[in-house]
Amino acid sequence: MDKCVTKKYTQVSKNFFEDDAWSHGHLVCGIDEVGRGCLAGPVVVAAAVLHPYAHHDLLRDSKVLTAGQREAAYDWIVEHCKYYAVATVGSHVVDAINIYQATLKGMQRAYIHLADQQMNSNDTLKYAVVDAMPLIIPKAYASDGLEVCYFTKGESLSTSIAAASIIAKVTRDRLMNRFDKLFPSYAFAQHKGYATKEHMDAIVHVGVSIAHRRTFLKMLDEKECTGQQSIF
Repeated sequence: MDKCVTKKYTQVSKNFFEDDAWSHGHLVCGIDEVGRGCLAGPVVVAAAVLHPYAHHDLLRDSKVLTAGQREAAYDWIVEHCKYYAVATVGSHVVDAINIYQATLKGMQRAYIHLADQQMNSNDTLKYAVVDAMPLIIPKAYASDGLEVCYFTKGESLSTSIAAASIIAKVTRDRLMNRFDKLFPSYAFAQHKGYATKEHMDAIVHVGVSIAHRRTFLKMLDEKECTGQQSIF
């Protein structure tokens, strides 16, 4: 058997991997990202391992929860899950290697951070489940029998991915709220770096900050973006 197998699934029933692993006394690591489509700020990736049969009414796709619900779910997850880890990949890395590779890098980092926590335990990770991305785990961290399974709509089909999505979303929103205080001209607290009209108007009138992904700004008129005086 290969030490670690990565496989794409096109049809997955709700919590298929959790049910299989938990019924044999094993664990599942859910991995998800937030911020791929933003004009500014980092991509944030979280990895989460829930206790078998963990349940909470707010363990759902972070996108269907209100901000208050996400905060409540986050507090419950970090207090009650078995392991979790977060990785951030900054805008300068996104510009250097592209958003797809930056996201994979973040996923690898998050998994490695989590695996370091789990390394000296007797726990067995059976599955690493990922939302839509073909994560390759470094050999040093790929335990025997681990299967990396990726599929679309992961936040809805896997409680473990949902937990990771909530951790990633809340972490990134908090970071963007801090960015808002550092760069008040852009209203990051309101749009979290996404391409709202308010955000794009600020870029045109104020300039590009060090928090922005310059490769993402090609949609704007280059003269408008660079012709204004930057605050940096």
